[in-house]
Amino acid sequence: MLQLDDTQIVGRGVDRIVYAHPSDPHLCVKIARCNFSTDYVVKGARDYLYYALRSFNKEYFDFNFIDVRYACRLAQRGEEKIFFHHLPRCYGFVETNLGKGVLWQRIRNFDGSDCFSLRDCYLTPGLLGENEKELIWAALDQFFAWQMKNAIMLREMAFTNTLVCRIDPQIIRLYHIDAIGCADIIPLADHAGWFARMRIWSKIRSFRKQITKWLDGRLEK
Repeated sequence: MLQLDDTQIVGRGVDRIVYAHPSDPHLCVKIARCNFSTDYVVKGARDYLYYALRSFNKEYFDFNFIDVRYACRLAQRGEEKIFFHHLPRCYGFVETNLGKGVLWQRIRNFDGSDCFSLRDCYLTPGLLGENEKELIWAALDQFFAWQMKNAIMLREMAFTNTLVCRIDPQIIRLYHIDAIGCADIIPLADHAGWFARMRIWSKIRSFRKQITKWLDGRLEK
């Protein structure tokens, strides 16, 4: 059993807290803030319909459960190197003193330093140095193309959950580190690649608009 405490916290979200692995700097553990099987209360018509269509299993409200389920599906599709090119690898559930968590690869820069997020870039223009707009656009184009080509479902693309990883001093790669898989009421994207790509394209368009507004307004030309 892994022993975790507040000194190891490296990230906080609405639903989960992320801890550095106590003995391996290349791993982290995500712990849900709520025990969904016992404490979660289904609220609203949408959530109840979602719940009913999943055989009244509350685990489907747990993002850890959805993430692990989808990561396993990606691994089963083969060519893991391609499918996890912009995602951390998931190593499944693990027992901790704080309850069940999920063990993930912790994305680090080529020199072992911590990555920053797109939100960090937004708040502090200049983090990437010279030609940062070109670097970000090139990385985004690769990120979006990877999603479309491989029909990778990401539940929410945001500045906060997109890491900028330095592969080497001149090259960056974007990693999506939170909320993978499909949480639609009727998960057609899980069963039809063409529908998954429609949903992905819709999310990409929305995210691209945010990025365009940011790049035009916050980074030097």
